[in-house]
Amino acid sequence: MPMKHPKRTVRLLLSLARHSFLGRGGFRRRILGYIEKHTQAPFQVDIQGAPFLIHFDNETERKSIFNNYNIREVEFLKQACSQPGSVFVDIGANSGYFTQILSLSMPSDGKVVAIEPNPQMTERLKTNLALVPESVRANSASISIVESAVGATTGSAQLMLPSGPNSFGRAYIGSSTEGVTVKISTLTEILSRANATRVSALKIDIEGHEDKALKPFLEIAPRELLPRAIVIEHTSNDEWDDDILLLLRNVGYQETGRTRGNALLTLPN
Repeated sequence: MPMKHPKRTVRLLLSLARHSFLGRGGFRRRILGYIEKHTQAPFQVDIQGAPFLIHFDNETERKSIFNNYNIREVEFLKQACSQPGSVFVDIGANSGYFTQILSLSMPSDGKVVAIEPNPQMTERLKTNLALVPESVRANSASISIVESAVGATTGSAQLMLPSGPNSFGRAYIGSSTEGVTVKISTLTEILSRANATRVSALKIDIEGHEDKALKPFLEIAPRELLPRAIVIEHTSNDEWDDDILLLLRNVGYQETGRTRGNALLTLPN
């Protein structure tokens, strides 16, 4: 069944916001409120040249419709994955924002490993990937979806699913017996199963679990397997047991940029 698009007035307002200051700050919030009131979700829009189905219960999806969401991060990752044979690893792929955009911009022999434990998000991810015409997908990077959390061990974990408005996409690994039982694997194992012998770029946003996912990998991975570029969310650093940014610097990474939510790091040759 064809996906529905927002009505014409909403499309015009969204286009105006995308090409002016109205797509930022308080103006963006007001326009988003209008769109939510006058549009029935889910609806389909193109973002950064890639098709997406938008829901209003996920902050990533809501913010992305203005076409400027994490734009510095996207361009940083695109540059890191511009060479033939590039590999992009998306830890906490959510509904596929980075996965979809990067897969369509990378060379056709590239590979994307999209890692997401939340069953509801993986279904949205698959739906978004299916929006791309077969003729386009055939000339884009291949995508492997890994339905798993990433941590220091292999087995199962409890994924906490917050309730309330905009709660989708904020799931996190917890110690409670509540939540949803999901698979958990080490990053080393995931890369091995994906036959990834090198990583051009990695993005990680897993709600304060970043240190648990990356520290074990940094301790055993050969240098040739270390990502050449990393985008990591830094706003949950108060939940880390280890300062993962410090550990990355100790391995040799250099922080080349920082946005409100993410640090951008590169590993010199």
